[in-house]
Amino acid sequence: MTSLKKELVEDMKLAMKNNKDRKASIIRRLKAAIKSEEIKKRKELSDREVVQVMKNEVLHHQEAIENFDCPQETEELKKEIEIIAQYLSPEVIEELNIDNFL
Repeated sequence: MTSLKKELVEDMKLAMKNNKDRKASIIRRLKAAIKSEEIKKRKELSDREVVQVMKNEVLHHQEAIENFDCPQETEELKKEIEIIAQYLSPEVIEELNIDNFL
């Protein structure tokens, strides 16, 4: 297991212990997206590939924010992006213009 995937598992456990259901749920979805990609590629993903999956998730969220008219949904997506961004490097955050969406 890569270090980034280990970090996700540990953070999910910690979030569950601290009753942070929202964060645990978001990490669970990230892990599911990573697992789906691993099944598709038939191999364990490297940290670089895991970051790519996370980038894709952020891009999907950003696209949804641009298309939603509902402020509540938009706020929910922004909070999810904020949690995903915790696992991305400053360079990736800048590349994805995440600060413009938060």
